[in-house]
This record gives sequence, structure tokens and C-alpha cells, in this order.
Amino acid sequence: MIFNATQMYQNTSVNDTLITNLAAQEPRPDKNVYCIWFEFLLGSCLSYSLIFFGFIGNMLSVWTMWDERHTSPTSFLLIILGFTDNLVLVSAGGMHATLS
Repeated sequence: MIFNATQMYQNTSVNDTLITNLAAQEPRPDKNVYCIWFEFLLGSCLSYSLIFFGFIGNMLSVWTMWDERHTSPTSFLLIILGFTDNLVLVSAGGMHATLS
């Protein structure tokens, strides 16, 4: 597609007009009250309860397999999986807290 100088000038003037019209619009109102409650319930309560119960569940499984860690490689690997999953849960909670 080949443009000449007139078409390029016309396209930029149309784009400038669109940008000016968008900038002249009134700002959007604040978030809706239902949106704030949705973010609070889903983002905070549900996320932190999943993180809390996941952490407790991982620690219980590590605790139950701790005595067999030397006898079975499966127990050892599941213990490592529990610890690494706890690291992921803690980092997800920290990221959620800083982004909120």
C-alpha cells in the first residue's frame, strides 16, 4: 500500500482529532461499590483463606512423612514438594498484598 503526502497528512489530522476528543471527555467515575466488594471478597478473603489452608495442609503432610524420609525416596520428594509449595504460597500472598 503506497501513501502520498496528502493521505498521510489527512490520516494524522484524523488521529489528532480522535485523541483530542478522547482527552476532552470527562473522567470515568470511581469504581462501583459492588466491584469493590467483589475485589475484597474474591481477592482478599478467598485468596488468603486458600493460602492459609494450603500452608497448613502442606505442613501436616510434611509432618506425617518426616519419619519416613530416609526409608522411601517418595516420602523425601513429597516433603520437598510440600516445602516448595509453601514457598509459592507465601510469595503469592506477598505479591497479592503488595498489589492490593
